[in-house]
Amino acid sequence: MTDSLRISTLDAAHRQLNLAIRLLFANADPVAVHTLVGAAAAILKNASAEEDNTLAPPEYFRLMHKAQNLFSPTAAADALFEVDPDDTEALAYWAVMSAGEIGALSLEEQLYQRWYVASHLLRDDEHEGLLGAALQAFGDLSSKSHCEQLQAGASVLSEFEPSGPSDSSHWKTHCDYH
Repeated sequence: MTDSLRISTLDAAHRQLNLAIRLLFANADPVAVHTLVGAAAAILKNASAEEDNTLAPPEYFRLMHKAQNLFSPTAAADALFEVDPDDTEALAYWAVMSAGEIGALSLEEQLYQRWYVASHLLRDDEHEGLLGAALQAFGDLSSKSHCEQLQAGASVLSEFEPSGPSDSSHWKTHCDYH
């Protein structure tokens, strides 16, 4: 018999989000990434005391409901859903922002936040301080291909692995997969 795992809902959300970030940077199955991000985002947004974000409320809730409805038990077995990586990445960013309103961010969450800002060059008052840190960590990723952006995220994340930086030459194969 195995021991059960007892964790809080917030801990579960952070674990889901951290794994989703790692899978995203590995260019893994976009449905799995989207599902994990959607579950984490729902929990973190509900737990967040602050409702402020720069997405217009209808746009935020469209993304949130899209993620929640992906595998709804009430959906028809033959229902089709479109998983847009841009939506997944935006929702992950807002999940990280919600997590930051609740407490300290994990390493994955901090790196993702900076990666997203470097990839989209968010230049506004809200992101002013973060933009400098993002550009220092990743450089300007906005003109890079999506594959190159993911490679940059994976590369920076690997620098913090206990075993040290890993050989990232295998990323091209993963990027060619999709």
